[in-house]
Amino acid sequence: GGGGSSTLAGTVAGEDAMDSFDLFDEEALLKAEDALHAAREHRVVHLHRKGALQTQLPRLLERVLARIRRADASRWRLLAGRTVGVRSAELHIYQPGGGVTDPQHRDAGSLLTLSVLLTPPAEFAGGQLSLTHVGGDATTSAICPSLGCGDGVLFASEKRHNVSTLEQGERRTFIIELWEGPTNEHNRHK
Repeated sequence: GGGGSSTLAGTVAGEDAMDSFDLFDEEALLKAEDALHAAREHRVVHLHRKGALQTQLPRLLERVLARIRRADASRWRLLAGRTVGVRSAELHIYQPGGGVTDPQHRDAGSLLTLSVLLTPPAEFAGGQLSLTHVGGDATTSAICPSLGCGDGVLFASEKRHNVSTLEQGERRTFIIELWEGPTNEHNRHK
């Protein structure tokens, strides 16, 4: 397995990443996640793998983290008093047919998630980010306001969220998740 292709700051799992493996083996679970993230319709590049983002773009990363901390301090205070690390920093690349359509999808285990659109909206159709609010007897989903290239949305990671199926073009986003724990070195789980 693992014949991944390298990029400047991360690795995309190769198509052969789904070779046979034992599902009760931690390394096998990591391999399975990488294989799922290698689908042509929705690829994920782990920018934090082996400290790549931290060593190649440390000032940019610190500016992003500082903005997240300021927003959290004024709104949720989820990071207060906790030792927090980067759980994942990912480049998501959506092609037609790709999306995150599981209505129960959450970034379980993380505290805050930032999603930044990297593609001008005129270059794709579909692929809208929506956040679901569950309160009392009502569940409502709201499509995020039109995001321009470089705009981001910060939200509590436990909030259900989706990306509708991309219809045409290509949609790229930068996602960073913070959690109470050390910075991961591989994917979201290690």
